[in-house]
Amino acid sequence: MNPNLVQRLKNMPKQFVEYNPRNVNIDKTVREKYNELKESEHSPFEELTEIFFMAAIVGFVNKKRVPLKVRYPLINYQTGYTSEQKWLMKCMVISEKNGLEMLATEDGQREILKIVEEYANGGIKLLHYEVLGAKLGDYTKRLENELRSELTKSKGSKG
Repeated sequence: MNPNLVQRLKNMPKQFVEYNPRNVNIDKTVREKYNELKESEHSPFEELTEIFFMAAIVGFVNKKRVPLKVRYPLINYQTGYTSEQKWLMKCMVISEKNGLEMLATEDGQREILKIVEEYANGGIKLLHYEVLGAKLGDYTKRLENELRSELTKSKGSKG
């Protein structure tokens, strides 16, 4: 394990700040993309929370962060996400920023959510295209094949 990381972990406060904002925001200009992904019979998504979460992942993987121009409250953060989903969102940002310290303050937690919102904003158009755009085939099958391919590459590079 990285000795610097170990030292930073030792210096971290024993208790992380619990930050529970009321809403997760999207850019109002992409609201229709969320609606289309929720309502289309060709979409695997049923809930806006799922769409936001996947859009954030797509934005993160593609390193596409886009600031929100017009903030629009979409999802109740406190009831819309499981604890695991909240931690996965935090982990995306912590891994990018190398910033465990962000968990120790409300300002840090606020910044984490802002960055996740920006990743979702950057990923929503890509996700919309992948699911409802010109690509042929079922999105979940294509995603499964991509993940299998990445896993195979990962196993090959370690061996």
